[in-house]
Amino acid sequence: MTAAVEINETAAEMELKFSVFFKV
Repeated sequence: MTAAVEINETAAEMELKFSVFFKV
């Protein structure tokens, strides 16, 4: 379960980074 949460967190972080990257 912890691994799933970790992956989910990483995916959200990557999505945020991509959003900022594309915005800039």
